[in-house]
Amino acid sequence: MLRLVVSFVITFGLTLESVWARKRGVAWPWYNEGTNLDSKQLASVNVQWIYNWETWRPSNTGCVCPRPIGSLDPSRNAYAKGISSGLSFIGTQRCLDCPSSPIAELHTRAIEQNWTVAFTLNEPDLPGVGVSPADAAKWYIQWVNPLNITKAIPAVTSSGIPGQGLDWVDGFITACAGKCYFDYLNLHWYGDSFEDFVAHIEGAHNRFPNYQLVVTEFALITPATRNDQLTFLNAAMLFLDNATYVEYYSIFLATSPKLITGNNGGSDYAGTGSTLFSNDGSLSVNGLAYRGVVLTKRMPCATELARKETTGIAGCLPYSSYARHFSGQDRQVVRALSVLSLIPEFSEVEKYVAVVAGDAISYFSTAPFKMFSTLKIATFAAALFATAPSVFAGKRGLAWPWYNEGKNLNPTLLANGNGNVQWIYNWETWRPAVTTNMNWIGMQRCMDCDSSPISQLQTRAAQQGWNTVFSLNEPDINGISAATAANWYIQYINPLAIRKAIPSVTSSTTAGQGLDWVAAFISACAGRCYFDYINLHCEFALVAPATRDQQVAFLKSAMSFLDGASYVTYYAVFGASSPTLISQNTGGGEVGTGSSLYNDDGSLSANGIAYRG
Repeated sequence: MLRLVVSFVITFGLTLESVWARKRGVAWPWYNEGTNLDSKQLASVNVQWIYNWETWRPSNTGCVCPRPIGSLDPSRNAYAKGISSGLSFIGTQRCLDCPSSPIAELHTRAIEQNWTVAFTLNEPDLPGVGVSPADAAKWYIQWVNPLNITKAIPAVTSSGIPGQGLDWVDGFITACAGKCYFDYLNLHWYGDSFEDFVAHIEGAHNRFPNYQLVVTEFALITPATRNDQLTFLNAAMLFLDNATYVEYYSIFLATSPKLITGNNGGSDYAGTGSTLFSNDGSLSVNGLAYRGVVLTKRMPCATELARKETTGIAGCLPYSSYARHFSGQDRQVVRALSVLSLIPEFSEVEKYVAVVAGDAISYFSTAPFKMFSTLKIATFAAALFATAPSVFAGKRGLAWPWYNEGKNLNPTLLANGNGNVQWIYNWETWRPAVTTNMNWIGMQRCMDCDSSPISQLQTRAAQQGWNTVFSLNEPDINGISAATAANWYIQYINPLAIRKAIPSVTSSTTAGQGLDWVAAFISACAGRCYFDYINLHCEFALVAPATRDQQVAFLKSAMSFLDGASYVTYYAVFGASSPTLISQNTGGGEVGTGSSLYNDDGSLSANGIAYRG
């Protein structure tokens, strides 16, 4: 039978600890070491990784440990329960070989420091560096390919000179001839305006639509002032947080004006107005804005007077109830904050909600909410939540069987643009007729078969713009040994320069099947299989004779669990079809029809309505 997909990120790719995880990182230059700057001041729900252009780890990246709910340190950087107070380190082999990051130690450092992501060569497109795309490709294949983690190709400048910038990227990909295994393109940008920045990033995406981007250096050039840089930063964060093709970004630069000037660290072209720290070691206004929203649990409704002053109403209210008291931009802020009601720990009005906005941190508790307008933070707050309509958006997908094609079922009833259902697959490499509002994930379910011929895999992936691929369907019960699958995977799946999942396995506990098969596959790969996800089929539905009501209750509980599991990247419930189609196509005998997301008339079932959200 066709089964669901639940994809788990293991150590391949940044695994962040909560649904609040964001894209922002810390660009931390070497000369910060041993100074009064503390990178942990930037660590928050928004900022969760750090790099330093080197393969040695900075000395102060913090621990990964939850703080007690309600803790509020002197720097006023508070955390919700379960959110990391540390920064994940991304190693960078910035040079072909250099004393600070010797190439001979690359693999050892990656293993010892538990890297999950690697960046490579720093601006090889510039004449002074002088690394040609062909030489870089050979070097990358030899040294970077063997790292079985997420990888970015060399970082290039925003130069428009022929042969530099995006031209160099084009040359590198051509020189690789499909033999470089990577996940991201790495971009740097310095320029005069936000409009030019957007044009460059969008231009890169349009030129290379099949690849995700990381933007690891960007700022306005001189003579931009501190206020200019701050305005640009807030606009850039809103843009980058909403750009689905941007995976990570880091503003230039996490240092102080004195240090960047004293070390010739970029002040000649970016000035000092974009630095995230002040000379005294505190966060600058840019640093405060970059760190972003900070939340802490407090006892709700501290006093009757406070309740009346804040809302004019006695009694505790959920955040969403505040919205009726405000209008205009203020209402937008409160509506953004109302997503907290989706999380049990924040289901009631909290005493403190801190929002970093420009040059201030204000705590909204007993003070009237009219302070939102004074601080002009509506746009900023909206940006924090704009990456998805809910804090759980993005994991859900549609398991869309082939027999749905040409029938009365419309996938956009489920993927209606609310952000909850965002991808689709059909166990095949041919694309369904309708994929509006969804990312299409191709699947080479077979080693070779008429519907998905292996000879067409790379062509279909390129033509259809895949960014992720699933592979073999349940080989653990279909007579394909782990060793055979590994050799097949290395030959056909490795060359796809996109995210990859190893073959999907059943939940069987029979020796040699299920997770035993996964272990044997990884062992047979011997480090030569490049993948990002482990793909599990664990019968994501109750078995017959479960009723429709029982299936709906189970689905809601399962979604709550999967949405909260930081190690689950995608899931797709069984199944996105109707009772009649499932029955006619022997597509779910073990499960029955009570879990189907559609009714026979093409409308959404109770399950479908719950799944859509």
